[in-house]
Amino acid sequence: MKELMKVIGSIGTKEILEFLDENGEGQYKHFCQFLDTHVVNKRLRQFLKLGLVEHHLTKLEKKREWYTITDKGRKVVHILREMERIFQE
Repeated sequence: MKELMKVIGSIGTKEILEFLDENGEGQYKHFCQFLDTHVVNKRLRQFLKLGLVEHHLTKLEKKREWYTITDKGRKVVHILREMERIFQE
């Protein structure tokens, strides 16, 4: 629980989870458009460990790698949005 709370308050958490929630999936390059690579690497590792995102990899014709949000991740991003709404009132 302590690690989850730390990640929720970290830079990039809301942005990455919202991107995945709104787009269904995302590649590393998508996240690097609005965050630096160090933050993206760290957040994705934390999200994977906490079960907020899933990593996918295929090597059919060419290598394709992407991330999707889990049900748990979707719940977290909705809670973050609600918290933001409450504090904007």
